[in-house]
Amino acid sequence: MAASRTNGGPSATNGRVRFLQSSNRGSRERLALISQKSKLAEVIRYALSHWSGLTRFLDDGRIELDTNTAERSIRPIAPQSQERALRRP
Repeated sequence: MAASRTNGGPSATNGRVRFLQSSNRGSRERLALISQKSKLAEVIRYALSHWSGLTRFLDDGRIELDTNTAERSIRPIAPQSQERALRRP
């Protein structure tokens, strides 16, 4: 699956870059037009604040979109660490 994203070739990469630039610019323009207290404004601000991660994910197909794998791998460790912290005087 990762290979299909990364083997798009130069024209696919250029199209992706243009799409991301226009999406970023459009999001910023829309944000300027709507109420800053609205749910939509909150969502747009969230997306813009994570923009570098999104573009990194799209550029490198090896990057996971979410952290579920990492969270599952540390889940058994976290409760043990909490217990130790609570037992300390």
